Amino acid sequence: MQVGFIEPSEQLLVELAAEKGKGAKYDILSGQYDRRIKGGRWDYTHATAIGRRFRDKHGKIKKGVEKDPAVSKYDHMKDLVLKMIAADAYRAEKPIATGAGAANLIRRPKVISDRHTSALSKTVKLEQWDRVQKQSAPVDDPVGMPLLLKYKGVFFFENDVAKSQQKSYQILDVNYVSNRNQWVTASVPVELLPDGQWAIPASLLVKGGSAAVPMSDAYVFHMLADVTNPDSIVHTDYMDKYVEAQNSRKQAAPLKRKRKL
Repeated sequence: MQVGFIEPSEQLLVELAAEKGKGAKYDILSGQYDRRIKGGRWDYTHATAIGRRFRDKHGKIKKGVEKDPAVSKYDHMKDLVLKMIAADAYRAEKPIATGAGAANLIRRPKVISDRHTSALSKTVKLEQWDRVQKQSAPVDDPVGMPLLLKYKGVFFFENDVAKSQQKSYQILDVNYVSNRNQWVTASVPVELLPDGQWAIPASLLVKGGSAAVPMSDAYVFHMLADVTNPDSIVHTDYMDKYVEAQNSRKQAAPLKRKRKL
């Protein structure tokens, strides 16, 4: 299935996790590369985050430039596309200065001076602009938005797996997997700190960053809803049970015994 530009990086990880085979995963990564390079978005010449191992001797981004036998073709492409997405995000936040940017992406058509425009024409133009604003306004997804509001930031305990694999997680986001028609959680494991708070272990965070950013392979995904058939949307119920299990886990935490004097 063809997928458009995938942003941010968390969404790419969701799309990859939805595919079982390395071949299908690589196809997604290769498609994202092609859409950025062949689509002419920009050439990434000044994207310093994309190092020399991803470039040829002329400094251009290339597939398969890496010669290290320890790095697989899939891992190389995954690292490259993640860096390209990060470069896109950085460029969007700090665009190259080319003069004053437009305050609104939807531009109002130019008209002649008000002094030479009839009252009727002014009214028609205002009505037209109002229609454009309403039709171009973003619309919240009727399935995804309620799930996002309900689950983002929530902690849960996955207790229906082998005891050695049972863990607590925090849901950092809710994403849509386009090639599976599913809404899923994007969660990371958490641990209980001595002060009674739950936090992401330092071992799962990107090193050297000023903000707590989980590493890409720290995410796990659980399906919340399947929208393959819009007339019969399937919602899962195990996440609510996981949340209840986490709350029970907090309440059942053992109390420290007082030492006898």
